This record gives sequence, structure tokens and C-alpha cells, in this order.
Amino acid sequence: MADANIGAELASLPLGSMISGPLNAAIEAQALAADTTVQFIQKVGLDNGKVRNVSFTYNTPGGGQTQLDAPILTIVPIPFIRIKDMTVDFVFKINTVAADTSKSSTNIGVTAEASGGFGPVKFGIKASFSHEQSSESKSSVDKSAELKMHVNAAQDDMPEGLKIVLSAITGSLAKAAEAQAAPAK
Repeated sequence: MADANIGAELASLPLGSMISGPLNAAIEAQALAADTTVQFIQKVGLDNGKVRNVSFTYNTPGGGQTQLDAPILTIVPIPFIRIKDMTVDFVFKINTVAADTSKSSTNIGVTAEASGGFGPVKFGIKASFSHEQSSESKSSVDKSAELKMHVNAAQDDMPEGLKIVLSAITGSLAKAAEAQAAPAK
């Protein structure tokens, strides 16, 4: 019969890699998301290292026209995806089923017969022996493992550094627009 040593089974599990594997995957996913954000900013928000603007021209109440330039990154959603939370559940089940059935029966029978005589000598002996034995043994070990992961990602707030850069760009554009709109002296 095969015995399951549950303590040894649990000790043999590579828990370090089972826990670090999903965590490393989450870190790699976060790094890929950050790289995607950088690529988006470079592709959409910059043109040869300079801020890409979008221009709006609109009519003023006095009948004139005014143009407003705004950095495109201030009006489009920038993908700032982050892992908000992550749950890793690991379940390992060891089921041991053992059954021993042992059956033994022994039948011994001895039969002896003798006959004889003294004239013409006749003699006969009969003997019989019977033995019966059977044995049965069953054993099984069922192991199963289950790994569940739940990752919740969310659109993150704009990083403070990018907020400051975009605010500075927007402020300088507003000053330039004011200077352009001011009457010449």
C-alpha cells in the first residue's frame, strides 16, 4: 500500500516560485503599462521632442477671431494603467484512500484409508490435502492543485511630474496668448 506523507508533500511544494511567479508577472505587467504610457506620450504628445499642440480658432463676441493653442496631452486621456490590487489563491489538496482486504482460508483435509490382507497381500492407502488462500490490497493517492489569480487594474491619476510639466506649458501658452491679444502701445 502506498502511504501519502502529507507533511512531506506540502514541504516539497515550490511555494517560493508559486508566490513570486504571479507577483513577478504583475510587476512585469506594470512595467509594460508604464512603457506604453511613455510611448503614447512620445507618439501623441511630442513632435521631434517638442510639445504637439492643437489649435482652436473661435469667434469673439466683438466679431473678431481668437486662436487658442493647447498641448494635445491636456485634452486626450493618457493611458496610466496600474494594478490596483491582486489576489493569489493557492489550494493544494491531498486525498489518501487506502483499503486493505485480506482474506485467508485454509482447508486441510486428510483422508487416509488403509486396507490390507494377509493372503494375497492387498494394501491401499489414500491421502488428500487441500489448502486455499487469497489476499487483496488496494491503495490510491489523489493529488490536485489549483491556482487562482485575480488582478484588478485601474486608470491611475496623472503623475505629479507630468501635471507640473503640462501646467507649465499651459501657463506659458496662456501668457503668449495674452501678449498676442494685448493692444500694441
